[in-house]
Amino acid sequence: NYYTVYDKILIMQDGQNLEDLWGVPGHLDGLINGGQMESTFVVGPYNTPDRIAEYTYSVDPQYGGGKGDLYLDFVWDTLMPAVAQQFKMNLKSGDIGIMGSSLGGLISCYAGITRPQIFTTVGCMSSSFWWNNFDFLSTIVPKITPKNSKQRYYIDSGDSGDTDDGRTGTSAVASAMVQIKDPSFQLGTNFYWYLQRGGQHNEASWSSRFDIPMQYLYFHDALYNRVP
Repeated sequence: NYYTVYDKILIMQDGQNLEDLWGVPGHLDGLINGGQMESTFVVGPYNTPDRIAEYTYSVDPQYGGGKGDLYLDFVWDTLMPAVAQQFKMNLKSGDIGIMGSSLGGLISCYAGITRPQIFTTVGCMSSSFWWNNFDFLSTIVPKITPKNSKQRYYIDSGDSGDTDDGRTGTSAVASAMVQIKDPSFQLGTNFYWYLQRGGQHNEASWSSRFDIPMQYLYFHDALYNRVP
């Protein structure tokens, strides 16, 4: 709709997979038309050959990387203003989300913690918290401050496949976050931690449970108009 100004915006990593492999348009149409979530505009930047570097915030001794801040700067300072102008988005709405899976989940969770003034809704699916000797737990989680208190987080994993989909690392990160006293993350209110039984580290599993983070993070708004 040319006259619509979009206030709820969700940036999702690995945009080239969202339609064909995740079926995101179909998921959203069903949830929104069914009154199960607020209308949300999804922006899905495609990844690049430099995906590993762009989706990581530190240098891993085996895989390198560490260009995550440059990537996030590009997305917010260059890409989003251009998209917002074309599609009439309100980037000052205070309702900007970020989400991804695997390394995309890692950089999304990192963006939420380190840029709370931008991202209020954060989705981290099967996040690669193992990166750089699990330094997300030791160096990023401690960066959480009261500035993160107005955010909502969704963190998940499966429990199957070669690596159990990083279940142990995800559990360690989620447990550490809910134990922080200021801000206080309350399970079921502003922090959602989900385990998919049988879920593996692949697109099929992420697609099969995509409705869950959407309802957790946006259904509350549909019913209560953003009551915290």
